[in-house]
Amino acid sequence: MRFVVLGLLLSVGCYESIRIEPREGGVDRDGGTDAASDLPLFFDAPPDRRVDAPDRPDIGTDGPVDIGTDGPIEIGADVPVDVPPDIPLCLPERCPPPPAPTCADDRTLRVFGEAFCAEDASCGYPEEDFTCASSCEAGACVEVCGEWVTDVLADGGEVGGTTSLALGRRDVFIAYGEGRSNETRVARFFDGVFGLERVGNPPTLAALAGLSVSPADELFVVFSPPRSAGLRVSERSAMGSWRNSVVPDVTGRVESSQFLDARGNLHVVHPIRVGMFETPEAGYLVREGGEWRRIDLFDASFGGRNSIVADARGNRIFAAVNVTMGVAGSQDALASREAGGGWTIQRLDGPAGTLNAIATQGDTVYLADFVEDQLRLRTIRTTIGGPGSVEETLVPFGGTTATQIDMAAGEGFGDLVFSFRETTERQLWFGRRDADGGDDEWSFEVVDDALGSGEDSSIAVGLGGIHISHQSDTLVRERQLRYTRFIACE
Repeated sequence: MRFVVLGLLLSVGCYESIRIEPREGGVDRDGGTDAASDLPLFFDAPPDRRVDAPDRPDIGTDGPVDIGTDGPIEIGADVPVDVPPDIPLCLPERCPPPPAPTCADDRTLRVFGEAFCAEDASCGYPEEDFTCASSCEAGACVEVCGEWVTDVLADGGEVGGTTSLALGRRDVFIAYGEGRSNETRVARFFDGVFGLERVGNPPTLAALAGLSVSPADELFVVFSPPRSAGLRVSERSAMGSWRNSVVPDVTGRVESSQFLDARGNLHVVHPIRVGMFETPEAGYLVREGGEWRRIDLFDASFGGRNSIVADARGNRIFAAVNVTMGVAGSQDALASREAGGGWTIQRLDGPAGTLNAIATQGDTVYLADFVEDQLRLRTIRTTIGGPGSVEETLVPFGGTTATQIDMAAGEGFGDLVFSFRETTERQLWFGRRDADGGDDEWSFEVVDDALGSGEDSSIAVGLGGIHISHQSDTLVRERQLRYTRFIACE
């Protein structure tokens, strides 16, 4: 076994190198020899002094070697090592579970996220606050049931263009334009909590927006940019990522109407600006398999943003349009298209309306608008390939006149429901029709009495209630995005 012994011998005078040859064979710890241990030792020593290597050095033990001290070198001795005291360690997976949600105030729900390690090695929990739609009680948002409730989702001039409301599997989505930046935004309402996100990445610009939601909670926002021409589509996947695309062959700043069929195909009706003094025609596009196709053009003008819908099976498409009659003005009409076929135009008698709302139940199509102080409902019982019978009903609603109507199937809240703005008091109204054995019962009521409310309403039924998005504007208050709803008590 080879070994080296280091010594430090101090003497006055000069030093010279001395070669010390170990004994032949070397030494192991048990006194035996090692033939391979022939390594010479070299160090400085005073002249005429001979330093003998130790006869039996104790090496090779498990203990550490303490060298470099001023005292004699001790090889093989057990040297104690000072062990620092235990340092408290923080591992997030060993932290207790996050605290239960709590109410920061009467409308703010505070939720705690997964644990993290703070600088002092203690467990911390990130906090996130959510605004409850109605109230916060015992660590949960509590929704009011059995009465109409309105919340302001955006104000301070942050609303422009149109609003469009659609229902997901568990969420309410409202698309609208932000007034100052002209960004498109989507407000999300789920389980009593509001959220808000900008459409697209980066946010897209819009003033006139429509919204559709797929069964998988994918969002499709069709809009017209305020400072450019044409239509665009922003799509959000169920995972939350956005992508933007341009709808081809559409010019001008236009307001469109849209719906998403059961196969995920997006249908859009929009006006075509043919000239400054000409009546805009109605164009129709469908996106199937990611590709846009223009089927054909209506021989009619655009009817409004709530003017296109499919029947219950999705086999036929209906659109409320206007047709021109020369100097006699225009006439309302129902455009229908069979799957794979062309368009058929059925003219409707009576004065033309504006911004017609449309809904379907089976083979029956409903068109709603206002004639002076009455709501006009046209019931069209359609037939395949031919005109359908038309029944017209005029119903006084208690106001003077109204605009901005939307309509939906009632689904337990009457067979038809309506939202509209009464133009004198400028308030949001709600109407419903209960058809029982041909004896219709109508009811109307103000559901948001704030001055200036009810503009550009959008209505949907589902998720246990009635949901209406709308805007308000007054001379003394900036525009607001408002959400009015009625949730049935279980």
